Amino acid sequence: MSQDERPDRALFLVGALPPAELAWAHREALRVVRPGVETAHIDAYSDDAWPQEVVPFYEQALAMGRNALIRSGRSAKGDPGMGIDIDVHDDAEFEILLALAPYHDPHRGVARSPADLQRQ
Repeated sequence: MSQDERPDRALFLVGALPPAELAWAHREALRVVRPGVETAHIDAYSDDAWPQEVVPFYEQALAMGRNALIRSGRSAKGDPGMGIDIDVHDDAEFEILLALAPYHDPHRGVARSPADLQRQ
């Protein structure tokens, strides 16, 4: 649930696009929905190697995750790459989301498809 008790939503891009066009579509979709997004989280994992141009963003995301673990006092065994909070109102953090979202592993999340969301 969101802070004002509205149900959370997940958005999925489906369809066969070349990788560069799919990355562009992810980024543009995020830009469009940004004003209505309250919270965003990303896992810093991908089944494939990160494209070289997003590696610095990946490293920034992991640093954010490590810092969050330290601040929370959770076990050092916690995974800093899971559920990294992104402040979508912070331009620098939103850039990290834009860079990584097209390439992260969507199957590590709670829902694997829109149908999964219906069952929750």
